[in-house]
Amino acid sequence: MAELLVQSLELELSIGDTIQIGDQFLTVVDIEGDEILFQLDSGDPPNPKPETDSNSQSYR
Repeated sequence: MAELLVQSLELELSIGDTIQIGDQFLTVVDIEGDEILFQLDSGDPPNPKPETDSNSQSYR
């Protein structure tokens, strides 16, 4: 069985910020309390905009 590698990192994010995890780009669309709404972009992200679309997913 393969070992699972976990890395923890804390970041201060604002609406419109884009982070890259592996080959995925996540753009912060909205922040409400302890919930952050990300837009999932594949490939290089275009100019990030703080708006939602059907590809947005919420992560806690």
